[in-house]
Amino acid sequence: MPIVQTLIFLILVLLQSHYVTAHGRLVDPASRSSMWRFGFPNPINYNDNQIYCGGFSALWEKFHGKCGVCGDRLDGPRENEAGGKYANGIIAARYTEGDLINVTVQLTTNHLGGYFEFNLCPVNDPKKRADEDCMLNNPVMTLDGKRRYTLKTSISGLFHMTLRLPQGVYCTQCVFRWKYNAATSWGCEGGKCCRGCGKQEQFYACADVSISRRNAFNWKTTTAPSRNTECEAKLPWRNNPGATPWCKRRCSQNRCPHKYCEAACRLLVPQGYGSSSHLHSSQNRDQFLKALLRASNSKDYANGLNKTMETAK
Repeated sequence: MPIVQTLIFLILVLLQSHYVTAHGRLVDPASRSSMWRFGFPNPINYNDNQIYCGGFSALWEKFHGKCGVCGDRLDGPRENEAGGKYANGIIAARYTEGDLINVTVQLTTNHLGGYFEFNLCPVNDPKKRADEDCMLNNPVMTLDGKRRYTLKTSISGLFHMTLRLPQGVYCTQCVFRWKYNAATSWGCEGGKCCRGCGKQEQFYACADVSISRRNAFNWKTTTAPSRNTECEAKLPWRNNPGATPWCKRRCSQNRCPHKYCEAACRLLVPQGYGSSSHLHSSQNRDQFLKALLRASNSKDYANGLNKTMETAK
C-alpha cells in the first residue's frame, strides 16, 4: 500500500475510534419512548434520545447493519416494538391520508449533519409488530418529493419539517418511524472519504398514529366545548406541569393557540385584541414543545406520572 494511502487509512481509523456521539428523539408525533414527556400515560424512558441499535459497534461490527425496526438492539429486548415496555398502542396523532403533516425532531447533541428518513407501516393491531419491508414500502416524503431530509447545520435543537403522507395509506394504527443517519465519524464510500461517508451511527424512534381515509363524505369532526372556566392546556398535554402555565402566559400576550389551550384561555387575550391563533403557529409549536421538554426533566413530574400510572393499574 503506498505511503500516502497508508497514512490516510491510519488517520481514518484513528478518527473512527473517536467519533462524536449524536443523540435525538422524535417529539411530534411523540414517539413511544418519549410520549411520557408530553402528558401521555406511558412508561418513562430517560434514554429516549439514544435508541441507536445498541451503538455503532453492535450495529456494524456485530450485526452488519441490522437493527430492530424501531431502533432496539437486534439481539436485545424489543422494548419499542409491539409487546415491548413502551409500545402500548397509544395514538399520539391523528391524520388523514395524503395530509401535509408537521413533524418535529429534537437533536440533543451536536450532530454534525447527516439526514432523516421517515416511514409508515399500517398494522391496525397494537400487538402486531411492524416490519422493515412494510416500512420501506411506505416512505413519507418531503415537500420536494425526496425520501431524505438532509441536515445542513451542526446546531442542536428542535427541527420542524412538513412532510406529505402517502395517498392510499390509512389505518386505525400505523407505526410512524423516524430514522437519523448521523454524520459523526469519518469513512469512505464510492471512492470518496469524508465525515458522514460510510458506516454511521443510526438513531430511531417509532410513534403510533391513526390515518383516516379521505373520501367525498369526509367531514371534520368537532369536539364538545370544554366546561372549564379557567385557562388550562388541553389533554394530554395538560398532564405536563409546563403546559398550563405556558398557555396562560402566551394567551395573555395575544398568542393563544387553540390547538394546545382550552377555549377559556381566550379570555386572557387583552381587551381590544381579536384571537390570533392563526398567527405565530410555527413559533407557538416550537415554544410549546420546548416548555414541555423542560418540564419533563423535573423529578416531581416523573414521580407524579409514575404514581398516576400505578393508580391506573
